[in-house]
Amino acid sequence: PSALPALRALDFVRWIGPHAPAYRIAPELSARYTQLQRENTSPTFCVWVLPVVQHEQQAWTRYVLSARDAAAQQAYLDTQ
Repeated sequence: PSALPALRALDFVRWIGPHAPAYRIAPELSARYTQLQRENTSPTFCVWVLPVVQHEQQAWTRYVLSARDAAAQQAYLDTQ
């Protein structure tokens, strides 16, 4: 709540409000997307990106398991 004025001031923020289940993708489209994903794609990973993803996953895990206070937030930001 205290961050809302700052968020509203950002020029790229168009809307702030509750996320309703109706905003999700239609179930029939979601099922078709999953089917297409399984049929037409194979997992590929760029080896240059993997260390970055690993670093972010580890930093985020440390933050989530922390007290989530100001010190933990700063520690997370310092790893970026």
